[in-house]
Amino acid sequence: MNDTTMPATPHPERQSARAQLRSAALRADVIRVAIQVAATHDRLADTLRRLAERQPGQASRLSARFRAAENHAARTRHLASALRDGIPPGGGTLP
Repeated sequence: MNDTTMPATPHPERQSARAQLRSAALRADVIRVAIQVAATHDRLADTLRRLAERQPGQASRLSARFRAAENHAARTRHLASALRDGIPPGGGTLP
């Protein structure tokens, strides 16, 4: 066989390094987005809380919604923290 018929074989260590860099970049992006989503849920909860105070007839419904938004924010922050610490949401460790 000559070199012109064989496809170039990429260096496995380079591929591994690129994959690790890509994985770290994606994880950082997910953490950043999760923090932004949590902040959005916090703002939503604040808005719903203010509406509940101003609209007594809707207070019960709005209170349930702002508590749900607060819970979503807390869970999303927990996810971001777990990913930052290298712990997947289900437990164990990330590669």
